[in-house]
Amino acid sequence: MSLKSRFAPQFNPRIRDRGFAYFRGGAVKILEHSDFHVLAQVEGTLDYFVKLTLTLNSLDVACTCPYFDDGKDCKHIWATILAADSKNYLSEVDLCGPLKLVYDDEA
Repeated sequence: MSLKSRFAPQFNPRIRDRGFAYFRGGAVKILEHSDFHVLAQVEGTLDYFVKLTLTLNSLDVACTCPYFDDGKDCKHIWATILAADSKNYLSEVDLCGPLKLVYDDEA
């Protein structure tokens, strides 16, 4: 099951639409990746950095944008999830059971 399928219900539809536009427009640049980790730069008003980390129980996410700092849904994270799925990064997600989405404020 893709990251998109697992986590779409946890993102506001408007945020998913805006994140999809970023993804479709090529705004996501994957800087590092593995089966468990993605670091991306997302070009928007400013360049923001997004980190996705797959653990046994969660997908830990972080973004440098102000929305994330305020604890809100983030289009940059959704765009990065779509980009990671499109390249089959974080492929170990298929081996995981149920996952929580965790906002990693410390990252």
